[in-house]
Amino acid sequence: MKRPFAIPVTLALLAGAIYLSRSGGRQTAADAAADSPAGCLERMFTAAEKGDVAAWLDCFTGSERGRLARQAESQPAEKLAASLQEAVRTLKGRAISGASAPQSAGDAASLAVERIYAHHTERQSYHFRREADGWRIDSVGAVEKHQPPIAYGTPVYDLGQPDEAK
Repeated sequence: MKRPFAIPVTLALLAGAIYLSRSGGRQTAADAAADSPAGCLERMFTAAEKGDVAAWLDCFTGSERGRLARQAESQPAEKLAASLQEAVRTLKGRAISGASAPQSAGDAASLAVERIYAHHTERQSYHFRREADGWRIDSVGAVEKHQPPIAYGTPVYDLGQPDEAK
């Protein structure tokens, strides 16, 4: 009599354990400081996408964090959250380049981020500092806007012509 009841309960417990081991045991990008400069950028983009102003601010340190905190205090939190979400929503893609490993000092690193929008791209350098609990953005370079020669989403081949290479 106990046997038919034990099998579904055992399967349910196993399914729960698998689910928790895949999601519950890991720290999410918004929960913990990043263990690499690239991880810090991912954490920042994830926080912005969610509109989580506190987690977004926690990605920064030093005078950069102070400057952003002052800007955040000068406007309603909902407005800042919405502008963070809008900035990420309009992105078509992004590319990270540069030294992903820490520089020789071991506590500083730099990466360049190219953000791709529908009508232009922006390139910006990010400088990181390793703190006791992980990497944070210490300073951000000026935004360099570029107009690509071919707009994002433009077909680069003639869709109406048969392939002549065959």
